[in-house]
Amino acid sequence: MPQLDASTFAPQLFWLALTFAALYLVLALRLLPRVTDVLTQRADRIRDFLDDADRLKREAEEVQAAYEKSLAEARAAASRELEQARAAIQADIEAKTKALDAKLSEQARAAEDRIKAAKAEAMAGLEEVAVATCAAMVAKLAGRDPSEVQVKSAVAAEIKATVTQE
Repeated sequence: MPQLDASTFAPQLFWLALTFAALYLVLALRLLPRVTDVLTQRADRIRDFLDDADRLKREAEEVQAAYEKSLAEARAAASRELEQARAAIQADIEAKTKALDAKLSEQARAAEDRIKAAKAEAMAGLEEVAVATCAAMVAKLAGRDPSEVQVKSAVAAEIKATVTQE
């Protein structure tokens, strides 16, 4: 093999050094700056993306805090409105209940008055019927006509005794 011949080592080393130097210069002056620029641009872009992500994260946290604050305020306002509505409804219910109680009380008093009047009317009619029935019974049983005053007084006394027992 010619590469291993000791007489050709010097030219091989020369060309090796020359090729290495040329390749080094090309790499150092042309390719490595481009790679460095690309890496620098990539690092800058990544840093910008991270900065944007941090900024967006802070904005999102601020928006979330504002949202939670407005949600809490809305809940508080809704709670206040609900409590006001509940109080208004309760007051309305109480007013209507009082009005209905007054109306029912008035109707009850009127009904009691009508009952008393009907009872008095019935009692007056009852007394007349009782006097006539009693007079007819005494006449039929005793065979003589009792005086109307005696029958009325006896019936009135009995009615009075019955009414006071109730």
